[in-house]
Amino acid sequence: MKIFLRLLIVILLILSGVALFFSIKLFGQREELKARLDRTEHYLFDISKFIEREQAENLEVRSLQTGGFEIPEIKRYYKIGPDGKPLKSPQTQMFITSGPGTMTEPLDRFKDNAEQMWRRLDETREELVKRRERVETLQRLITEKVAMIASRDEKVEQLADQLTEAREQAASLQTVIDNKDEEIAANKAVIDEQNTKMARQEDKIIQIQNDSIVLNKKVQELQHELQRLQVELGGGMAVQLTTGNQGTVLKVNPEWNFIVFSISAESKLQPGVELLVRRDTKLVAKVRVSRITLEERVAVAEIVEMWMQTPIQKGDTVDYVRQ
Repeated sequence: MKIFLRLLIVILLILSGVALFFSIKLFGQREELKARLDRTEHYLFDISKFIEREQAENLEVRSLQTGGFEIPEIKRYYKIGPDGKPLKSPQTQMFITSGPGTMTEPLDRFKDNAEQMWRRLDETREELVKRRERVETLQRLITEKVAMIASRDEKVEQLADQLTEAREQAASLQTVIDNKDEEIAANKAVIDEQNTKMARQEDKIIQIQNDSIVLNKKVQELQHELQRLQVELGGGMAVQLTTGNQGTVLKVNPEWNFIVFSISAESKLQPGVELLVRRDTKLVAKVRVSRITLEERVAVAEIVEMWMQTPIQKGDTVDYVRQ
């Protein structure tokens, strides 16, 4: 009997040691799970506060339900009654673990709010794609309009050269007429024909010039629209010019009201930019850039007549002053 009792005591001691060992292991796992749960709760709380703040600041989603919650809300696994004890469902007699008063309700609200924010993000991405397509379309239209203007400018220059040549021929014929009265009758028909050609060419030049003015206005409108869309996307493609000298006047055409001036290969000038023409420190006039050719390092600018102080001369400096 004594041997049996001793053996039983030894077995109990062994079982007590095993139970103590597993108790220590379970306590360590419990502390680890508790720490992991606390960290998860804090991360959920921080994300909830961020979504709450984002909705409050974003006017486009301010009507959405807020998703914020406090950490104590997600610690209630069971619904607690007034007496501080978990409540049971009258139908199933099981403890209530979902609905208001449990951690399920704020977590479901947080999940729904996160889904709403994700849908809003998808809509924003689609809108950005559409706006990018509009920007690309506007850029293509501007390129086509600039090419058309360049082609028209070449035609204007050709007709201007022809007009100059015709005027020189008319002047030569007029001299011959003055010196030789006997040839007046014979040469009169030639002069009339030249004058008729000059009139036709002048009409063509005026028509092309009017078309160029209309195209220039259209290009400026498209450029303003392009700049507005770039600002809305946050990319911002507008070029910031450096205040100061931009070049020197190479040629002045008072008849067609434009100048040609030199620019550097690194120039950031754009069509539509207004510049000041100066002689030493004196203001001469204001011009508006209409065409830029970086390969030839020259630019063409239209003279703003209302700002004209004195006629522009070759060698005047062209400066940019920030408005």
